[in-house]
Amino acid sequence: MLDRWLLQKFGGSIQQGFFTLSYKISDIISLVTVSLTPLLMREFSIAFGKKDLPSMKRLFRRYIPVMYGITVYLSCFVAAQSDKIVLMIGGGEYKDARVVVTIMAFYPIYLTYGQLTSTIFYATGQTKLYRNIGVLTMLLGLPIIYFLLAPKSAMGLDAKAIGLAIKMVLINMITVNIWLYYSVKLLGLSFSKFLLHQFGSLGIMASVALLIKLGVDNITILKNNAIMSFLLSGIIYTLLIALIGYYFPKLFGLDKKMINKIRTRLVNWAGNIAKKIKK
Repeated sequence: MLDRWLLQKFGGSIQQGFFTLSYKISDIISLVTVSLTPLLMREFSIAFGKKDLPSMKRLFRRYIPVMYGITVYLSCFVAAQSDKIVLMIGGGEYKDARVVVTIMAFYPIYLTYGQLTSTIFYATGQTKLYRNIGVLTMLLGLPIIYFLLAPKSAMGLDAKAIGLAIKMVLINMITVNIWLYYSVKLLGLSFSKFLLHQFGSLGIMASVALLIKLGVDNITILKNNAIMSFLLSGIIYTLLIALIGYYFPKLFGLDKKMINKIRTRLVNWAGNIAKKIKK
């Protein structure tokens, strides 16, 4: 509430509108993965009730990286295509919101990770630790948001909606990684491996999304057609990420065995559809 009040005070209604648009877009990205949180919490709670630590480890290693990878896949594409998304959803009057949308596209990444890691705290009854970390980072955010939003005359950066987006992503990233540290500590897993996967996946997919944007945007016939450019970029991006994921399954926290199972199911699914069409 304080964040939005400060944005209104120092930025005004237009900046409030830019941030609201970017926040709604980020909500769409996180819909699928956040909706799976109650299911994971149930599985963790059952395993913890049975004192089955190996099952909790298996669930955490199997599902957390996968859900994170899916969110990164979506977020990086939205961040790279923010100018087209803003044009298609908000129109020309929202063109100045593209930077805010780009930054906020990364917010669901850590929101998803936070929702999923929080299941460990709830399942194991470590709610006080969860609360203390959240309160500490929330207090840390107060001077940061003032510094980012306040005018230069009041020793601030006057960054308006961009400043609020930066604060949201930054504080969420710090909070989630502290939660992650304690989660893997409770389970006896390696924090460094999850950290490496976290930033490795983000770096690879962000680079691919940016390169595709630069390439497609230079196609002359598509320069004035945002929808076609967006769709073509999405198809190429999806194919490339799928190809990279096939040869480097750890990008999505998978292994070759799981990749082969997915491939077999896709082939069977495509075969069934083909049979139905022939009939």
